[in-house]
Amino acid sequence: MVLPSLSHPSLRIVQADGPTPSFNVKSTIVPCKGTDYVFLYGGFDESDALDSNVYLLNLKTMTWEIDDKVEGLYREGHSAIYIGNGNILIFGGLPYDDEIPTTDTRTRGARARGEISESASFRKDNLMMIYNIFDRKWIGPPDFALENAPSYRSRHACCLSADGSKLYISGGLVRSVPLDDLYCYDLISGVWSGPIQFVSRFDHTMMIYQDRIFLFGGLDKDMNNVRTITYYSFKTRTIGEINILQRLDYFPFDTGGNEIDCDRIYLDSGINPALSLLVCLPTWDNNVGDINISYFDLDDFESQNLFNTNNLIAYFNRLGETHDITDFLWKTACINSEGKLYLLGNKREHEKHPSNITSDLTHDTMEESEDEETGEVDVDDEYDESRLNKLRCILEINLCDFGIPSYESVMARKLSLGNGGLANSFHNLLVQQAYTDFEIIALAHEGDRGKYQNGAMSSMSSKDTTSFKAIQVHKSILLARWPHFVRLMSVGMTETIENKMFIPEPFHWIKGLIYYLYVGTIEFDAKFMGADGEFNIVDYSGLLTLANLYELSELRTLVLNRLFKMFERFQYYEFSDGDPVAIAILLKLWKDLSYSGESVFIIKVIDLIKKSWTSITRSTTFLSMSKEEIVKLCQDSTDVHHHHTPPNGNTRKAAIAMIPSPQQSTYELEQVAVPDTPTRSTNSPFVLDSPVRQPSLSSLPQLPE
Repeated sequence: MVLPSLSHPSLRIVQADGPTPSFNVKSTIVPCKGTDYVFLYGGFDESDALDSNVYLLNLKTMTWEIDDKVEGLYREGHSAIYIGNGNILIFGGLPYDDEIPTTDTRTRGARARGEISESASFRKDNLMMIYNIFDRKWIGPPDFALENAPSYRSRHACCLSADGSKLYISGGLVRSVPLDDLYCYDLISGVWSGPIQFVSRFDHTMMIYQDRIFLFGGLDKDMNNVRTITYYSFKTRTIGEINILQRLDYFPFDTGGNEIDCDRIYLDSGINPALSLLVCLPTWDNNVGDINISYFDLDDFESQNLFNTNNLIAYFNRLGETHDITDFLWKTACINSEGKLYLLGNKREHEKHPSNITSDLTHDTMEESEDEETGEVDVDDEYDESRLNKLRCILEINLCDFGIPSYESVMARKLSLGNGGLANSFHNLLVQQAYTDFEIIALAHEGDRGKYQNGAMSSMSSKDTTSFKAIQVHKSILLARWPHFVRLMSVGMTETIENKMFIPEPFHWIKGLIYYLYVGTIEFDAKFMGADGEFNIVDYSGLLTLANLYELSELRTLVLNRLFKMFERFQYYEFSDGDPVAIAILLKLWKDLSYSGESVFIIKVIDLIKKSWTSITRSTTFLSMSKEEIVKLCQDSTDVHHHHTPPNGNTRKAAIAMIPSPQQSTYELEQVAVPDTPTRSTNSPFVLDSPVRQPSLSSLPQLPE
C-alpha cells in the first residue's frame, strides 16, 4: 500500500510580489480574520524615518498592496487590532508632531477626495483611528468614544475579549514613565471603563483566555526584561504570576553558552486561545542570529519547544532543496485564523540574477532599483544593507503539523466525551463488542511484522510462522468515520463480501486506530487496550504511520501533539547516550517515521541521532540493521538529503519518495475581487454590529470603576 503524498508542505518559503515594505521598529502587523489580508502600518526605519503608508499582504496571492493616499499620518509604538468588518482599530502611539490641526491642507484634500471619512472630525494625532481594508479609508473617532478614554500612550498592549465585544488596554509609556493601569472599551456601547491598577509594563503582549488576562514579556518599571507571565482574574479580581523555568534551548545561544539578545514575539496560536506562541528572532538591528519557536499552554501551564534553525535546515534538506535556509533573515511574525504562522524577512545575500528560493519562488530575491526616467532595472547597484529589512520573503508554517489542534476540535471532543455524549455511547459499544458485523485482522505483535514481510518477499510460505489477531467492529461506524473504509466498501472487493479486512500492522496500533475512530481521542481506555498495555512513544509513532497512511488529518494532529511532548521527556530525561534500550527506541522511531513519510516530527528524531551518532554506530541495533537502512540513516544524518527506497520491497516502499518535489508544490494563484464593505446600522465603526448584542452569548464583565 503506497502512502499518499503531502498535498501541502508543512513549511514552505514563498516570495511576495508588489511594493515590498521595509520592517519598521514599533510598527504593527495584524492578520485580518476571515479575510486574505495582513495589515502592516507605522513605525520607523533604521534611519529613524517614519512611514505613513498602509501595507496589505494578500496571503492568497502573496502580493503586497500599498495605500499611500494619506500623507503624514505617522504612528510608532501604537497598538492595532482587527475588530471585524474589515476594520483595524489603532490606539495610541506617538504621532510625528504633538498636534496637527484639522485644517491641515493635506487632510482637507484627502477628505475632499473621500479618502478620510466625514463621519468624524479627523485629526492626525487622534487617540483612536480605524482603517478599513475594503474601502481603504481612515476613520476618526466620534466624541463619545473618547469619554473617559485612557491617556495618550505608546508601547502598550491590547487584546479583544473572546467574543470580540470588548477591547482591553494595558500599560505602556507616557513621557518615558511606565504605566500600571488596565482599561476596557466596550465595542457595543462605545463606553470606556476603568482604570484599575495592574502591573507596570511596556513593550509587552496581552492575551485573554477564559476569565483571565495574561501579560507576556516586555519591560517592567525598572527596565528589566520580564520572564514571568502575569495575569488578572476577572472572577476573583486578583493578580497572579506564573514563573516558567524554560530550558536553555528555548532561546538562541552563542558557542560560549551565552544567551543571544533576540526579539521575543508572543502570539496567540490563531486556532487555540489556550496556546501562546513564542517566536525568537534576531533583534531589529542584528543581521545574524538563529530563530526558535515554542509555545506555552495556559490550560496545564506546560511549555513545548517546536522548531529551531537546525530543524529548519534539516527539514528543507529532506525536501531536497539546494538553497541554505540560513541565508534568510526573518524580521517579524504573525499568525492567521487558520493556524498558519508567517515569518517575514528577506534573503541575506545580494542576488544579481533571478533564482528560485523554493518551488514557490518565481521572482528575483533582490530588491532591484529602477531609474525613474528610463524605467530600467539596475542590477549593478552596490549592495545596500537596508535590503535586509525588506519583507520580501515569507516562511509559512502550518501549526497543525506540529500537533496543535484547533480549539473547536478540543471543545467538541470534550463535549462528546461527557456523560451521555455520542462518543461515550460509541465507547461503550466498542468495549462491549456487541452487535458487531465486521472483522479487522492484524499482526499479533511487532515482531510479526518482519516475519510477514520476509514471507511476502519469498516464494516460501514463511508467513505461516506469523501470528495474527482480530478485532470485531461495527461497519456503520467505520463508514461514518473512515474515508478509506468507505472507498474500500464502494469498490466491492473481497472485503465487502467476506466482511473482513487485513491490515499488516501490529494489533496494538490497530486497536488504537479503531479506538480513535469510535471515540475521537487517543486517551485510550485501559479496559479496552487490555493485556496489550498502554501506548508508549514507539506505539504513538506507529499510530502516526497509520494516520498518514489513511489520511486522517485530525488523528495526525492529536498524535503529533502527544509525540512532541513525549519526545521532549525522552530526549532530556529518559534518553541515555550509550544505553542500548534508548538507542533501540530512537532508531525504531526513525525507521517508522521514515516509512510513513513524516516530514516534521522526524526532524526532532534525526537531531538527537546526530548528537549521539558515535554511540549509535556502535550499538547492536545499528549493527543489526540492513545495508539499505544504514545507508538511509547516514543520508538522513548528513546535511544533504537523497531519496532512497526502503528495504525488502516493503509495501510502503514509496513512502519516503512521497515528500512533495518542487514541481509538486507550485500553486496557481488567482486574483480575487475585493468585496464591498459590509453595511452597518450604526453611526460609527467604533461601535460594532455583531451577534454579541444577543443575550444568549456571554461576554466578559467590564472593569470595575
